[in-house]
Amino acid sequence: MGEKTGKELDISVDQTSAIEAGHVEISDDEVDSARLMESCLRLVEDRARKARVELIEEMPAPAPLFRADERKMKQILINLLSNAVKFTGAGGRVTITTSIDKAGNLTMTIEDTGIGMRTDEIERALEPFVRLESALTRRYEGTGFGLSLVKALIELHQGWLQIASEPGKGTRVAVTIPRARVLPPEA
Repeated sequence: MGEKTGKELDISVDQTSAIEAGHVEISDDEVDSARLMESCLRLVEDRARKARVELIEEMPAPAPLFRADERKMKQILINLLSNAVKFTGAGGRVTITTSIDKAGNLTMTIEDTGIGMRTDEIERALEPFVRLESALTRRYEGTGFGLSLVKALIELHQGWLQIASEPGKGTRVAVTIPRARVLPPEA
């Protein structure tokens, strides 16, 4: 959880460049959203506990199944959860929710009670290599690659990313998998 090594940065740079060039393929695994969420939460729970940030999971029953590259979906969610924990102060909370909308799309939402961002900062945060510089963000480590990589990875799944935020109130990030990738519930 210390500083990013050059190797980690190179992987992000290489991966984003490959995605932009159309050289990244995704597998078509059957993904159990509950198992995916639990796996991702386990990977960030120690950091959240040390930061005294509460992690909350809200999952419908039965948990939706969908087709995606499970490894890349984990990368997306771990990145978003890590950011949410990092930018949320002690006593705050991070909530991850899974839902199916009326159109049949699957949305996984990570919402925090952290420092938040202005609208112009959201646009800049989606650009590779951009680290937001303000009195609030200077104390946080990072390469400035996370959200641009998340956006590229979800778009590989024909999905989309939505971010809503307000300074001092927190951030809500939603990744949506299109209906065509959502599997019907088992009878």
